[in-house]
Amino acid sequence: MSSRLSAFRVDGLVHRLGVFGIAVLIATYLEMFLEVAHVDRTHKPTGIFSGHGQPEHALRLVALITLAFVTLYILNFHARRFLHALHAYRWWIGCSVIIIFTLLRISGSSLAFISNYIGSEPYKGTLFGMPRSIRSDEWSVFTPLAFSQAHSGYSRISSIPEAGSIDMTMIYAQPAWALATFFRPFLWGFMLFGSDSGLAFFWCARLVVLLLVSYEFGRWLTEDNRQLAAAYGALIGLAPIVQWWFAVNGTAEVLIFGQAAVLLFRKYLHTNSKLYIWLLAMATVYCLGGFSLVLYPPLQIPLAYVYGLLVIWLIVCRHRDVRLPKRSLLSMIAPITVAFAALIACILLVIYTSRQAILMESSTVYPGSRISHGQGLFPCLMDYTANLFMPLEEHQVIPNAPERAVFFTLFPIGLILSIWTLLKKRDGLIILMLICDLIFMIYGLFGFPDWLCRITLMGRTTTGRVKFALGFIDLILLFRSLSLLHNNADDGALLIASEKDSAKTRLLRNAALAVVLAALLTCATILSPAYPVRKIYLIFLMSLLTIMLLAVFEWISGRGYASRLFLSSILIVALAGFCVNPIQQGSQSIREGPFVDMALKEVSRIHNSAEGRPAVFITDDSIHGQALIANGIPTVNSVNIYPQLERWHVIDPQHTSEWVYNRYAYVDIDFTNTGSPAFKLVTPDKMIVSIPIKDLHKIGVTHVLTGRELTEFVDGHRYLRKIDAKNHLNLYEVEVN
Repeated sequence: MSSRLSAFRVDGLVHRLGVFGIAVLIATYLEMFLEVAHVDRTHKPTGIFSGHGQPEHALRLVALITLAFVTLYILNFHARRFLHALHAYRWWIGCSVIIIFTLLRISGSSLAFISNYIGSEPYKGTLFGMPRSIRSDEWSVFTPLAFSQAHSGYSRISSIPEAGSIDMTMIYAQPAWALATFFRPFLWGFMLFGSDSGLAFFWCARLVVLLLVSYEFGRWLTEDNRQLAAAYGALIGLAPIVQWWFAVNGTAEVLIFGQAAVLLFRKYLHTNSKLYIWLLAMATVYCLGGFSLVLYPPLQIPLAYVYGLLVIWLIVCRHRDVRLPKRSLLSMIAPITVAFAALIACILLVIYTSRQAILMESSTVYPGSRISHGQGLFPCLMDYTANLFMPLEEHQVIPNAPERAVFFTLFPIGLILSIWTLLKKRDGLIILMLICDLIFMIYGLFGFPDWLCRITLMGRTTTGRVKFALGFIDLILLFRSLSLLHNNADDGALLIASEKDSAKTRLLRNAALAVVLAALLTCATILSPAYPVRKIYLIFLMSLLTIMLLAVFEWISGRGYASRLFLSSILIVALAGFCVNPIQQGSQSIREGPFVDMALKEVSRIHNSAEGRPAVFITDDSIHGQALIANGIPTVNSVNIYPQLERWHVIDPQHTSEWVYNRYAYVDIDFTNTGSPAFKLVTPDKMIVSIPIKDLHKIGVTHVLTGRELTEFVDGHRYLRKIDAKNHLNLYEVEVN
């Protein structure tokens, strides 16, 4: 009795000290982030961690520590009823959050960054954090394309981007009244509520649903341990790799639909109600359709292997579980087969409808002909530690933050624990995940031969995207192992604890092991840095990993408090993910400013006049072009998501430069007075077109909006006529000779 009381007291003391340490780390991270955000806005170094601290910074840090500690203490020791209610009403709460944020037009878009190009007010609508310049595929591509759809009536084929006929349902899948959009529910907000509210719905609905679905998936993995499930959900939904890529490539959708499909299929296998069987079959297949129509093979292919193995395991478990009532083979197969056949018909119809766009994209030089053979994974294996501080060091990360982003997995702890688990108890899920992990590791570290890449379709992915699947697998292994090891902690066979150990002995052993492993993981961060690592980061990281690993080892030793401590430590990782994207209200930045105002004024003049030809603009670069299409103005050099071969063939009749412009590309324009048109490839997705002003009318241009002074007359002929000038901007109308 006295030994149990002593253990209880030791556990309570460790729990409270751990909570205080986590509170200090949370407050420290928030203070560092607030200082970085302030510098980003003012360009003046200030704050404790930049060496320019003032008394108010110290007071704010103390206030943050106090607030964090009080909040964590209540949640850990005095919030059982609150947490029970949070679990019971989680889906209603999630729906309420989505509704409120949609009404307030709150999103995580970095759209305010476009003000640096078009002259609108900087940071307009940015309530917290900072717009990320590196997220250009969101603020300068996806979001302007989505906004342009409002001006086309959300038509599947739009003439606004590229000033050509563009299928908006394929690359950068956009909201449109089309069958494909039926499987993309997060785009429905654009068509139902308009651009601003639609953008808010797109961001907050995906995040809320991802967190909730991941929580449910975690409950299944951990045999309904809610603390571990919440930790798993946070590590998935607020993972660095998810947040840095959140608005594009279907990063959230592949996790939402994939995990949901597995969970629904499990229920399908276990239910006996005929009505529920058919409903679950349709829901499962709908999620499969949502996953399929993400249309980003580099992510989908490796994750399809993971989900496929999970489904196989579910079928095997259903077959072996004698407790479940038997169902006829027909009742098992018929509903899912009928639903799957309907899905195949839908997908075939989508493919047939968009066949020209698919053929065009697949025949491009980039990315259509890209084949990857793997390799290059080794430097990324330990990147998750440095990922915590990338929101503070965005411009220092090599090559850039999104490409270095990964899941925070505690690698190789999950791998070690999963192997250890198999030594104690055979688990089919862990075995299948280890096999999949090994295959992806071989691909990432050593590469596959060409024939194997083509057979397995791994040639259509890349090492950078395979690490997404690897991180997902590592988290599955970690949480599955933690659940099984804790449930078997009293078998006396664990190496990390013994019934003969006193509470203090057990704690000292676990603490020593945690410190050693934390030191090794911190050293790995130093040896393979993604950016120059500061001393404060190393101290922070060492402290966090020690607490986190101590909680892991205490949990394995059978200590119930450890799951709450572990979940509390995960909040720091979640905070780092939360700080990646800003909190943005509205989209004024892309709708205002002299650049947009000048173009809209001319378009309005043309609309109200008797001029026969519609306005088609061309600008200095693609970002200006994207701002124009977001406001409904057709622009030749908006981002060319599909190559406009017919247009470029007009000025390149011999097709000598087709290898340059037959690609997805940002298109910058160099206006010249003499010479011939020329195409220059800058990067795989960016080109510069040098075009004489006399050839502008040949590619259908009616107006030039530029920051340069252009020559109106060439060789005695007038090709341009200046019609407006303001704030270093010049608007020209193209004369047809």
